Amino acid sequence: MAYTFCGVELPNPFFLAPMAGVTNRSFRTIALELGAGLAFTEMVSAAGLARGDRNTLRLLPAPGEAPRVGVQLFGGRPDDFRAATLVVNELEVPFIDVNFGCPARKIVRSGCGVAIMREPARVRAILTAVCSVAKKPVLAKIRIGWDERDRNAVEIARIARDCGVSAVTVHGRTGRQGFTGLADWEAIRAVAADGALPVIGNGDLTTAGGAMRALAESGCAAVMIGRGAYGNPWIFREAVGLLAGSTPPERSDRELAGVMARHLALSIEECGPRLGVHTMRRHLIWYARGRAGAHEFRRRMVRLEEQGEVLAEIERFVSGGAGDRADRR
Repeated sequence: MAYTFCGVELPNPFFLAPMAGVTNRSFRTIALELGAGLAFTEMVSAAGLARGDRNTLRLLPAPGEAPRVGVQLFGGRPDDFRAATLVVNELEVPFIDVNFGCPARKIVRSGCGVAIMREPARVRAILTAVCSVAKKPVLAKIRIGWDERDRNAVEIARIARDCGVSAVTVHGRTGRQGFTGLADWEAIRAVAADGALPVIGNGDLTTAGGAMRALAESGCAAVMIGRGAYGNPWIFREAVGLLAGSTPPERSDRELAGVMARHLALSIEECGPRLGVHTMRRHLIWYARGRAGAHEFRRRMVRLEEQGEVLAEIERFVSGGAGDRADRR
């Protein structure tokens, strides 16, 4: 499938969203293997990169994954963003993404994330700082506004265009909403229709069919899947199949077990034996969601510490639940 986004050749227009604490290297690898056209890092602190913080540097993509993983930066100071962009310029990543969309209380209280949308002048200053030194396309992640009275996504998209940004991702909720309520795809469509920049639509894409409909009906150049990929990275393969007009292969119990085991191995490779198992607990519980025995699997999983124990539990769970699934959605 030939697809070009902002001058970068990608497999397809279905992207994995950047999600703090979730889209680490192991999960990105699984999503890309199962069809995601593009993935992003967790939010990376611009200030941390600017000062060379070791823990921040660990969040950057590894060389082997970099060509299909963009780096998302967050922060509040233009000088930090400029310095961080110089660091990311040295990587083989396709995009630099600037976060103006995170609604987390800690981020907002520090004047970062979606809080910046309340100050269009600061949006301009940050994007000017990034675009003035960036050697690769710059994206911006926004919401439809800070709250219902201040829906300024179109204004922010126009500012981003004027600064030299290549595309904007629009999440269909306000900052005040967080992740409550429903994403407003009419508002996303309005930003796309304005035409200031290509739009990546984001919000409530929990099925491949929903992602395909959003792409077809919103006027967006691509769509971004976040929580819909929790425990279901196959959503990308299924969406790509629908786009191609084919029926994606059905996920088997053995494939589920294989992906869970591979994800665990990648997590241990990335984080080490103990932390790798602990980091995987939430992912394994998500993989089990909606299947017979999921509650017992979760109860047992949070007590396991060793890779061998976890693999044995995965095998027991999948074998015991074979052919007896509940509806995932």
